[in-house]
Amino acid sequence: GDAHSKEDIKNLVKGCNAVINTVGHFENCEGFYSNITNNIIDIMKDFNINRYISIASGALRIDSDERGFFHNVIAKFMYSKYGMKMADKEKALSLLKKSELNWSVYRLPKVIENQGIKKIKIDYNVMKGYKISNRTIAEFLIDQIDNEEHFGKLPFIWE
Repeated sequence: GDAHSKEDIKNLVKGCNAVINTVGHFENCEGFYSNITNNIIDIMKDFNINRYISIASGALRIDSDERGFFHNVIAKFMYSKYGMKMADKEKALSLLKKSELNWSVYRLPKVIENQGIKKIKIDYNVMKGYKISNRTIAEFLIDQIDNEEHFGKLPFIWE
């Protein structure tokens, strides 16, 4: 389906008890993430769905972050090259914070293709890892549906 289409989103989430949003791209498209997030929030309200899980770049900044040299360089690069995208991710986050949803946004390092599943490491303030596999992310996000520990939080995760 089309992530911009409210009808497609309705068809996807009808009958669900949670939404896991992993929509992403590398283009600087104005409003891409915030518009989709806003549509999802509205539709979740309509269907009485309260759990929202999403992913974001580890470069997404919040005030409590403690960035080391390497991750600070990566964040500065991402904000300089994809400034519009990062600002839109921040806007999407603001929409989530204003919603009444039980949301969690997991910030990721470089995502690699890998069939193996490894143990996830989590920190709320510092990204201590440099990679994570797509399969590990998928398994972890599914496990978070009923986990209240990260409600309203943006932890870094890595392998």
